[in-house]
Amino acid sequence: MKTQEEKNELLSQLKYHQDLDAFVQGQWLLNEKLENNDFKGCFYGCTMQTNDNPILKFSEKYDIDLWYCYLTEKIFEGLPDGKYRQFPYRSIEILPLNFDFNIVKSQFHKAILLKQLDWVKDEKVREVLIKTAKLFEVPFNEISKSAAESVAQSAWSAQSVAWSAESAAQSAAQSAESVAQLARLAARSAARSAALSVESAVRSAVRSAQSARLAAESVAENHYVWMRDLLFELIEEKNEK
Repeated sequence: MKTQEEKNELLSQLKYHQDLDAFVQGQWLLNEKLENNDFKGCFYGCTMQTNDNPILKFSEKYDIDLWYCYLTEKIFEGLPDGKYRQFPYRSIEILPLNFDFNIVKSQFHKAILLKQLDWVKDEKVREVLIKTAKLFEVPFNEISKSAAESVAQSAWSAQSVAWSAESAAQSAAQSAESVAQLARLAARSAARSAALSVESAVRSAVRSAQSARLAAESVAENHYVWMRDLLFELIEEKNEK
């Protein structure tokens, strides 16, 4: 977003849909009209009133990093009932004008990779996760292709060990899949040659975590709440600096 007027207009639209209880999970748009002839739908489907690539259209219209749009859509879809309806408004309200996401993008990837250590016990897998997380100690747009490729190679070589591990909770696999998807989306919004190597590194690391198994209580919903709180905390910290 480049102007306060543009942001205010978007926030007004989000608040209007929030008050009408128009945000729903699981479908871009529902065949159910509201009082203004808009349709109910998910975060971006409802906001853009289209089934045709609404996330990309939103990113282009409001000049918001595509990675952030995909991430907030994923969090929206994963939040438990009672928490997702206010999320679209808050995710835009918290953003300053012309916000640079590169630091937050790296910090988020690092944090979510290290989060796997809560469940992963196998030392080989832990080493992969820690090494991959170190890749994100610089802003995302400053990660070099060579560094990313080196981590990717290390992560792939560790997978044969990870496949036999039995020390990660099932919930780790769920959150690891989030990382893999987010890495793929990050690759779309950064310099392509380096970003694709970053994607390979992260996906390799999280596949190592996914390959481990342990019967444990799923904490999927709490994980999305954690991702939401982490994202907002990182944005607020950057705003304060």
